[in-house]
Amino acid sequence: MSPEDLRSFEKFNYLLRPSKQVERKLLIEALHRLSSSGFPIRTYTYFGLGSIYYADFILFYKYLYMQKMICVEGEPIPKRMEFNLPFPFIQLKMKRVSDVLPSLDRDEKYFAWLDYDNRLDDEAIRDISSLIQILAPGSVFLITVDADPRFHGLWDNEDSVERRDGMILAELQRSWGRFCSMPIARKMLTPHGLPPLIAEVIRSVVNESALARPDGLISFSQLFNFSYKDGAQMLSLGGMVCDPATKEKLEASRIESIDWINREQEPIRISVPQLTVREKQWLDCRLTASLGVDELAFELDPDHLENYRRYQKHYPTYYETLT
Repeated sequence: MSPEDLRSFEKFNYLLRPSKQVERKLLIEALHRLSSSGFPIRTYTYFGLGSIYYADFILFYKYLYMQKMICVEGEPIPKRMEFNLPFPFIQLKMKRVSDVLPSLDRDEKYFAWLDYDNRLDDEAIRDISSLIQILAPGSVFLITVDADPRFHGLWDNEDSVERRDGMILAELQRSWGRFCSMPIARKMLTPHGLPPLIAEVIRSVVNESALARPDGLISFSQLFNFSYKDGAQMLSLGGMVCDPATKEKLEASRIESIDWINREQEPIRISVPQLTVREKQWLDCRLTASLGVDELAFELDPDHLENYRRYQKHYPTYYETLT
């Protein structure tokens, strides 16, 4: 079996991705703020894609105290999923997301995370639209998709550059074009240009789906927009489904005082360095606003130093446990 044939959980240990773990901790901190502002997140149902690691489920149980959870898994691995199930209250659905969404309770509040490891394709767009049609006001959701140009076929292709790019642009224009404010151009399909383009598409899908709901007066309040890279570059965008009363309560929560709450189309970039335990300890003892890379005892990119300074308290530390 070639690396290309491996499924995502076989390529990556989802527990050992520092930028992803920072993202999870930022979400938890924001959801704690919402919990203290009249949104009882602990009573919500978490709806997510757990893979065999169930990383999000474990964290949200431990730190958000959630005990109603639904895990969806489309791969034919029911024994592995059952074997690794961390809590008996998790409802495991061995189906595609599109097959499970219609069964969700429209009166229930959810924290839903469609954490895809592939690109924003037609199926994902349909899932996002269906989810927004279902979620009750006050529900929180997040969409994560691959935002790496390599995954979109922009690199390492045997075709000529002109033919390759023309085919890619035509396909993306077909799939995303109606959600974009202008035609998709080659300059948008770069490591820095692709995440805001995908963010625009997701925002448009969400807003269009909210406006189409029969209950009326439903809107989308964006709270999260991150890009991060532990291997492939990923984009996560989400927020809250609101009716007028919910939106008023959300604004009263002063959630925007958290500096990574992002209502813009341009993502906040999480790019923390891979550090050894010794390097992390050295930095933690000496990290100040004025510390520069020329003062470090080891090599580190300036952007990585700044990102570590920003997300220091959310940075994970990994140790081997001998059992």
